[in-house]
Amino acid sequence: MSIDNATPEDWDAIVQAHHAGVVAQSDDKSDHLLRRLNAALEKPFGEVPIYWRCLAFAMWQEGYRIERSTTGAAWSRIPTPQWNPNSLYRIAEKPEELVLPSIDWSHVAPEWRWLVQNPGGYGSLTSARPSPSCSEWVEGCNYSDASGFASFRRGKGDWRKLIVQRPEGA
Repeated sequence: MSIDNATPEDWDAIVQAHHAGVVAQSDDKSDHLLRRLNAALEKPFGEVPIYWRCLAFAMWQEGYRIERSTTGAAWSRIPTPQWNPNSLYRIAEKPEELVLPSIDWSHVAPEWRWLVQNPGGYGSLTSARPSPSCSEWVEGCNYSDASGFASFRRGKGDWRKLIVQRPEGA
């Protein structure tokens, strides 16, 4: 998307959209702003007024997740939006706070080097760094149930980020 042909009215609207975003965040009214923005995004992105497009981009920069659809029927979350003028976009709720899972490593055998948590909250200890797949951790190595340890504490947030390496010397 280009802003080369933005009119002075577009620039005024961009400033107003920015101000609305700042005010909404500072007054904790971001739910209202998110609903208004998503209502404005209910058409192909190229047809959305520039101030709403700018606000969508700004919210993505602030950590809000972007979802894309070509028809409006099926939506997929995309990490880096291309802002295609023919696609539909919507802003998802801001991700929840990330809290990593934890365990008392002094109770864990030394061969277990990583602690991970899957989407269902199940914890695993692995001997090598696992990789996230579509819906779970792919160990490709030995693993053990971490949920059986009394010291295991579930994390919170995007499960793909719920991975902890054993500290040196523990």
